[in-house]
Amino acid sequence: MTEQQAENKTKVFNYNNTFQINPGILSRDEQEKLGQTMVAIVGTGGAGGVMAIVLARKTTFKGTIAHGMMILAYVSQMMTATFGQKWFDSSQFDVRFKTPARPGDILTVGGIIRDINTNKEGTLVLCDVSCRNQKGEPVIIGEISIQL
Repeated sequence: MTEQQAENKTKVFNYNNTFQINPGILSRDEQEKLGQTMVAIVGTGGAGGVMAIVLARKTTFKGTIAHGMMILAYVSQMMTATFGQKWFDSSQFDVRFKTPARPGDILTVGGIIRDINTNKEGTLVLCDVSCRNQKGEPVIIGEISIQL
């Protein structure tokens, strides 16, 4: 490896540049601390499971949280029930994860059709979607477009 290749390789990943945009869940200090933390989970059972629980309790989030994509699946379920196969074939979405969902939370998914436009391809439907917890706090908010 040449010196130039080695220099380029070190520029490939820059933690600060990669995580400078966060959804507002972590402060800059918390993000920096997280970036300097090493975590190892041996497995999901036995000692690994216990370790995962202990680590979850010590995070910035102060406990177990649900993976964002799992929560987004509830939004997808609503969109599938509303638009069927078109949801899979011709949709685009832009969502933000705002508040962590926790075990025991009661989540409510909703959406409104904000606009309907006719174009060469058919009809473009624009929707505002959200998922909120039992306190009314937004867990996910976003916009979805579907070409019908």
